[in-house]
Amino acid sequence: MMLTGGLLAILLASLIGLLLGIMGSGGGVLTLPLLVHVAGVTPHSAVAMSLVVVGTAALVGLINAVCQRRVRGETVLWVAAAGMVGTYLGAQLTQLVPPRIIMMVFGILMLCVGLRMIGSRKAVPQAQTISPLAYLLIGGGVGLLTGFLGVGGGFLLVPALVLIGGLRMEQAVGTSLAVICLNCLVGVIAHSRIEAIDWSLTWPFAVAAVLGVLGATLINKRFSEQLLRTFFGWAVVAMGLFVLVA
Repeated sequence: MMLTGGLLAILLASLIGLLLGIMGSGGGVLTLPLLVHVAGVTPHSAVAMSLVVVGTAALVGLINAVCQRRVRGETVLWVAAAGMVGTYLGAQLTQLVPPRIIMMVFGILMLCVGLRMIGSRKAVPQAQTISPLAYLLIGGGVGLLTGFLGVGGGFLLVPALVLIGGLRMEQAVGTSLAVICLNCLVGVIAHSRIEAIDWSLTWPFAVAAVLGVLGATLINKRFSEQLLRTFFGWAVVAMGLFVLVA
């Protein structure tokens, strides 16, 4: 990897952490295409490396979220239980799929999620009651995609917790970070048994992402919930289009 490409990749990695710290999501959405198109890593290797980067950054963000009481423990329990199983299955599945198909699925999924977030203008009732089965389905689906695509799942989990689970944005962010950490841990273990991880390239990305998370704590209170959701939606749509045409 050329020096300029490496510096650009590290700079963008800090943006990964910034998104994770502010919105509890967006890390894997940027990490996978960043590793593939900027760092020149193959999609299969990028999936495993992405899980390390996103999981490390999410852990730092989670510590801050716990201190601010923004994590719903009961929701984490149900979602993560199914999510970890789904992540392990997804890690096995990704080895059977051609790299181009992985990137196409990734791009289409990003477009759907981004447009859904942009189109949701009304506030979601906080008192909405969701059954444990619904949380298991959400967790299992997100976990499957975590293992398959190397994403933390926050870009699906945050919208699901807000739009279906009825959590406020700040609660969804904190809860998402907890689930991401657990899912990424399982994903890294599963992928490391299949394919070796280039740690010399992975850790600089992880450190830059952590710095981004720490930076997010300084600006997290300056944005409204609606602004975050709209910005998040357009960012995901833009990246989805890039992945599909690249």
